[in-house]
Amino acid sequence: MPDKSIFHRIVTKEDSYTQLLCNTLKREPSLLGDLLEKAEIKLRDPIKSEDIRTQVRLNGCGTADLLIQTDKLSVIFEVKTDQHRPLEETQKLDVNRQGYKHWLEDKKAKEKYEAGLVYLVPGNWEYRTDNANSIESYKKNSKRLAINACQIYWDDVLQCLQKNDSRTRDPIIVEEFRLLLMERFGPINFSTEENKRMFTPEFQMETVIKLNAVLEGLRARVAKKESESVSASYEFGFYLKKGKR
Repeated sequence: MPDKSIFHRIVTKEDSYTQLLCNTLKREPSLLGDLLEKAEIKLRDPIKSEDIRTQVRLNGCGTADLLIQTDKLSVIFEVKTDQHRPLEETQKLDVNRQGYKHWLEDKKAKEKYEAGLVYLVPGNWEYRTDNANSIESYKKNSKRLAINACQIYWDDVLQCLQKNDSRTRDPIIVEEFRLLLMERFGPINFSTEENKRMFTPEFQMETVIKLNAVLEGLRARVAKKESESVSASYEFGFYLKKGKR
């Protein structure tokens, strides 16, 4: 079995993934630059560690998962790790109420600097097409003070981490983060031995299909809003939620 990250079973929820991303960006300016380039956001000046924060309240416009803010730039990263979790109203581009869009547009108007909204989501996110259409519509109808909005994927983060070039300051942390993302968001690879076993008479494919159907049936009974899915290379299931527990 491939090596697992040191963060295996420690970083499991959306907030912990966001915090780990934040901590890594603070340590690795090259990763930050590559990620902003993926998001088509121009980085004119260096960003300091203290410029990157998580869970920042935006004066009645929601709470940013991750905010990068300098005297010339404001970028909100809205992070999703669960393929079934929708956007909240304040996070959408196509609503009129106060939210990320209004906060960023106001910053751009008053401070006269670049502002961006980046949706970082799984490749199999249920709402990826709808959100991509909203972004496209916003760009077409945008005015002079429009913000830079885009949707990128955890696979993009993986691609940046896999560069692992001479710019990397802490290769151990970068590799552990990469392994963690491979478990949750990377492609599923089978070893030679696993391939051989799947094509033997002893391999019980019907049992695998039944188990998957049971898990999906249980999830349907408790409803999506009461659960959070787990989908990694070596795990499959869901968490049950009761209040904040």
